[in-house]
Amino acid sequence: MGLFLHICIPILAIITYFLRQSYLQSKLYTSLPKTNKDNKPYYDFVIVGGGTAGSLIASELASSFPHHSILLLEAGLPLRNHPLSEQSLPIGAPYNVGFGNIEWGYKVESQVTPLQGNVPSGFNGRQFPIPRGKGLGGSNEANFMLHVRGTKGDYTEWERMTGGDTRWGPESMASAEREYEERIVFASKAEQRRVDADDDVGGGGGSSQRVPSSHAHTLAEDWVKAAGESKYGRMVGSYNDPDVRRDGAFHYEHAVRDGVRQSTARQFLLPRMELDNLDVVVGANVEQILFDTGEEVGNGDDGVHAKGVMVTLDRCIVPSFSIPLLGTLIPEYSCLFGGRKAKDVGRKIEIPVRKEIILSAGAYATPHLLLKSGIGPKEELEAAGVKTVVDLPGVGKDLQDHPMLPMKYRLGKEGGVWVPKSAGTLSLGIPSTILSYLFRREGIISSSGCDMGYFGTSTSLYEGRPDIQLHNMITAGDSFLFEKLMKYSKWMKNDVGVPSDYGLFSQGLMFGPTLLHAKARGEVRLRPVTANTTSHDPIIEYEAFHEDKDLDRLIEGIRRVQNIMTQPSMVSHEPTLLHSRSLSEDFGADSDEYWRQYIKRFGFVVYHPTGTCKMGTVDEPMSVVDPKLRVIGIRSGGSAGGCGLRVADASVMPDITSGNTQVPTAAIGVQMVRILKDVYG
Repeated sequence: MGLFLHICIPILAIITYFLRQSYLQSKLYTSLPKTNKDNKPYYDFVIVGGGTAGSLIASELASSFPHHSILLLEAGLPLRNHPLSEQSLPIGAPYNVGFGNIEWGYKVESQVTPLQGNVPSGFNGRQFPIPRGKGLGGSNEANFMLHVRGTKGDYTEWERMTGGDTRWGPESMASAEREYEERIVFASKAEQRRVDADDDVGGGGGSSQRVPSSHAHTLAEDWVKAAGESKYGRMVGSYNDPDVRRDGAFHYEHAVRDGVRQSTARQFLLPRMELDNLDVVVGANVEQILFDTGEEVGNGDDGVHAKGVMVTLDRCIVPSFSIPLLGTLIPEYSCLFGGRKAKDVGRKIEIPVRKEIILSAGAYATPHLLLKSGIGPKEELEAAGVKTVVDLPGVGKDLQDHPMLPMKYRLGKEGGVWVPKSAGTLSLGIPSTILSYLFRREGIISSSGCDMGYFGTSTSLYEGRPDIQLHNMITAGDSFLFEKLMKYSKWMKNDVGVPSDYGLFSQGLMFGPTLLHAKARGEVRLRPVTANTTSHDPIIEYEAFHEDKDLDRLIEGIRRVQNIMTQPSMVSHEPTLLHSRSLSEDFGADSDEYWRQYIKRFGFVVYHPTGTCKMGTVDEPMSVVDPKLRVIGIRSGGSAGGCGLRVADASVMPDITSGNTQVPTAAIGVQMVRILKDVYG
């Protein structure tokens, strides 16, 4: 009998899990978009993309307009919000971007900047990955949860570039960020923010306070202390405080609540998914924006009419259950009941829209969708065989990102295991680590590893808008990090350090000097369709490291890291900077030319693409949307015979912000909701 129970109970638990997940999926998500019998629009607002901005916009519109119907279309999977999944656990952040089922797998086109010296195989023509979240929550569910607002200087520049529109100025954008933060708990590990007990998960209001916390990583605290000992300093107060000068080292603030990731999908959308006027359809690939037929190319105020979207449906899938380190325990599987019928998989559906189509698919997918739909540079569209609807030269242009390079330090002797002065503080032992998380929601499981950072300016030109940032990670067993996240594990192992530096029980620090206002620019273009075409992904060109001034400022970031690592608080940890053997032989370790070539070989971008549907005035030739986020050349929503077309995601940023872009993107979503309330409220 005992053996029988030992066998049956786990089997019943697994079956129960499968049934529960399928039931929740069928209850929360809509299998097919609704249509009226006469093919008239059923939905007033359709949002394309369920990422940071899209999830927020869908949630807020459904709540604000109870008599209007809202449809959110997401190409990827439902949200994997189990509290122990790698999406939920902060420690799972490096794993998220390595799993193809929750990211698009984009790569930048081959880098053509010439490399000098003895170049190993694999470096010439390198294509580094540029992950973007695929699934409800988007990149907000795959990032490292760093909570970084834009600066006053950023939004002053936005206001100037939109012709003085105060909506995009410092005061209004700070208000939009605060509105987003009403439901997001954020704090550093050194100073935890806590929401009062009367606040619920999805609600707004209530008060918040900062209370002392004891689970800051020993290494993180020592590094911030070392920065304070250097000439570069330690920030006093939060870098998110608009009245605090963003200059110096700090502990990053994370959007983590009770040891679990937060996102707009979790905090805004999920609590409202049962609203009668909100439908969320996943596995819905929007192929094209539809326009009234027979209209001429739009290029003036009158424009053309949008009327809906064309969607291709994927099969209904229950997401896999995966845990960091352990991997996938239960693979993804087709819905057991309440899901999309087999006959609907691959089916194309036209969804007419009454008031507004809002594109929130991100800085790569949004311009790609516009281009596929005939909105973009006329010559490029014709070359790709796409009929021009609106000749809009700026679509897909002015791609901006934050170039970055990895530097790794070994702590202690080669092949050794670094042991801190207080192992209990770190919870290094596996049992204590698990218990620390389960009972106190603290310890390394509650952290993405990117706990400390730095902001600074290379010259006085960047006062108020720092151009140097450090993303610093506490690493151990990071073969997966380099292999899955950066796609060059073998290169690093063979050329930088020794294999034990990447082992499970190694301990080190990885620094990511990051350039916040690079001269480099890129673009998103259509991939020509030929008989040999195997990919329908966009062409994404970003030559990240060909500007000498960009390289000079990245080297300045490297020198600041090196200076801080020589301070007393870090010297006690016996740090050793790992150098590339091949580059050291050719250029001499640590010379400026060594670092120039190192950056070109190992550099990548920190996944903050912006600017490809630039917001600006209508008379600015490269503007794609106006300050009300309307696509230029498309008639406004509510006009006879069609709907409006707007964009609300990071692609509209007229200039990239001085730090991580997730919070400013959420604030753009807030502003989109405010605009629509003014129009339809």
